[in-house]
Amino acid sequence: MSDASPLGRLLDDPALDEFEAALLVAEVLSVGVDKEKARSEVAALAQNFGTGEARSGESLCQFMAHQGFVGAVDDYYALATSCVDQVLERRSGIPITLAVIYLKVAHILGIQGSGINYPGHFLVDIAGQLIDPYRGALTDRPACERLLREAGYAGPLADAFRATTARDIALRMLNNARGVFDAAGRWADALELLDHQQLLAPDEVELCFERARLWVGAGSLDMAREVLEAARLKFTDPRTQGAIDERLADFPRSDSGPVLN
Repeated sequence: MSDASPLGRLLDDPALDEFEAALLVAEVLSVGVDKEKARSEVAALAQNFGTGEARSGESLCQFMAHQGFVGAVDDYYALATSCVDQVLERRSGIPITLAVIYLKVAHILGIQGSGINYPGHFLVDIAGQLIDPYRGALTDRPACERLLREAGYAGPLADAFRATTARDIALRMLNNARGVFDAAGRWADALELLDHQQLLAPDEVELCFERARLWVGAGSLDMAREVLEAARLKFTDPRTQGAIDERLADFPRSDSGPVLN
């Protein structure tokens, strides 16, 4: 799979940044991605940032808004909003694709920045200021923590504000796109994206659970069971095996459902 997937480059070159990771995801999701054009466009954005401007998160927000970047609304779930090259052209995207553009502009300008893996809504930290790229506005940690509590988030708060790697960005972007296919019942497409995710994260048991779930959606309990049985051989810690066994116990012994082809 590493030879066939553009995302194999993330494994071969750990120095690739978030923007390059997003371009590789765009290659997975669409054809004819002009990576050099996208690089030139984001470089032009950085060049247009005034030399006299303060190098802050707030000034970058104002600049990006002036350049016309906004959160997608009517086409929020279109695959185009997950392709950073198309977001550069359309000036409209979902939080994570807008975020990688913010980050690339900041990095070109020499401003420190990182992606923040906030649950359900990707954020960026630019020069120590927390930004919601979808709204094009500053936010703050107390407000975000309050939203998490209201949503019933039970995980460690530190995890919700963890800085991301390029690999994290690619996994989350693929997850978004897979969700679009999943909702549309496009099981083969969703399973193909999962191949790319498992290339990047082969030791994530949750991706095995997702693969089994997708095979159930596709109508093949046998394939789902096969995935879980293979996972049980791979993941040997008792807690993980217990979780796998719980899922296996839910399956009938056989099925005659359709197999994707």
